Amino acid sequence: MVRRSLALLLALAAAPACETYDPPPETSLVIPSGGQWFPSTPLTLRFTEPVDPATLTVSVWPTTALDAENFLVDDAQPLLADCNVAAAPCGETTFSLSDDGLTAQLSLDPLVTGWIGKPLFVQVHEDLADLAGRPRRVFDRFPFQVSPEPSTNEPVEVNLETGVVAMVADLTSVLSGIYLRIILDIGIDPETGEMWMIGTVAKLNGDHPPNTTDPLHLDPRLDGEGWAVFFSGQVTKVSDEEYFIATDTADLHVKVLGLIDVQLKDLRLEGLIKPGQGPDGRDLISGTLTSSKVLMGDPADPTDLAAAAAGWTATGLRASEIVDGLPRLCDAAPCTQLAADTGFDCQLPSPWTPGPDCQ
Repeated sequence: MVRRSLALLLALAAAPACETYDPPPETSLVIPSGGQWFPSTPLTLRFTEPVDPATLTVSVWPTTALDAENFLVDDAQPLLADCNVAAAPCGETTFSLSDDGLTAQLSLDPLVTGWIGKPLFVQVHEDLADLAGRPRRVFDRFPFQVSPEPSTNEPVEVNLETGVVAMVADLTSVLSGIYLRIILDIGIDPETGEMWMIGTVAKLNGDHPPNTTDPLHLDPRLDGEGWAVFFSGQVTKVSDEEYFIATDTADLHVKVLGLIDVQLKDLRLEGLIKPGQGPDGRDLISGTLTSSKVLMGDPADPTDLAAAAAGWTATGLRASEIVDGLPRLCDAAPCTQLAADTGFDCQLPSPWTPGPDCQ
């Protein structure tokens, strides 16, 4: 008995002491100043600790390569496949890791030739590891969109059915389980390309998947938990059937789900409009939302969730599907009565001027 006890004590003494957990590296996408990528803007990745260059591999895909469950479709073709930083350049694409191993830069020109304005994502492969060999084991995907050089005061004719679309932005990578749902009323001045939008928060109107983009599954929230915000921006023609929109940056401070205080600093929406090319011939917009900083919680002491980029999709509504009372650009006072009657949070400019294309 004594011998067995002595053997057990010796075994315990030889066992390694409890170690502090050392997590594998995590990756984030650096949002460029102004929230826009151009062909000359490198795509920058940041790591929480130095990474082993032999394990840093990325691919770039169009978002159309993903199905509704975010799996790659069988015939999907990447713009860039399996580019390893230690073996770069990958064709004409340069990919470099900083000396401290904390950031990496991927060139976009000429990789994105033919893809200007179209939503893309970069995938960091799952074997990424730190210098001690601890692998991440799961891939990361980050949406981005390369903007055309903006045109100003140039005629542009965008034939939208109603100008009202139901937008869904996937914020789950920043706020777990959160989707930003907004009904947008879009107006475009055909003489100059100037764009205005009123965005009214929306909610699911039934037992639907949280990531649904079906416009009939969303209703504007026209009550005390509702809010409306204003965006301005510019539309640029990309082709005879596609138009690129970019809003001016603005700070958004709202309540999500009526109770979560969220601030999106320097929010910008970019998207590619495809009139009549969505489901059932509806208008379709697919794009990227960027914010230089996301804050959540008590405005006096919020939690900083860092910068964010998120994909969004908007699908057009038919005239018969637009809910009465929805704040509209051409209304003389879009949400004054709602605010007075229900406490609706109306964040539109005051005094209000209808426009930009209201007869």
